[in-house]
Amino acid sequence: MDKNRLMPLLTRLLFTARMAAHGILSKRLRSGLTILGVAIGVASVVSLMGIGEGARRAVIEQFESLGSDVVIVKAHDPNFEFDPAEADELLERVQGLEMATPIV
Repeated sequence: MDKNRLMPLLTRLLFTARMAAHGILSKRLRSGLTILGVAIGVASVVSLMGIGEGARRAVIEQFESLGSDVVIVKAHDPNFEFDPAEADELLERVQGLEMATPIV
């Protein structure tokens, strides 16, 4: 960029910086409260992300403690009745399934 085009850009940038500084310094209370609000917001987001990550790790650790070859499926219907023939059918249909045990 040549010098003739760069000077107006720098002048506008300097003018904008002065206007921003004047606005911030003339309204100190509003500026301080705005900064405080942004800081609280950022801290809230960071802490919630940390809590979420901790919960995710706890769930993963619980699943890993069961072993990689264990899956537990529960019926939501309280009137569910177990049929041993269905368990045998599942053993035949699902590849890799070696054992199914009903939990009452």
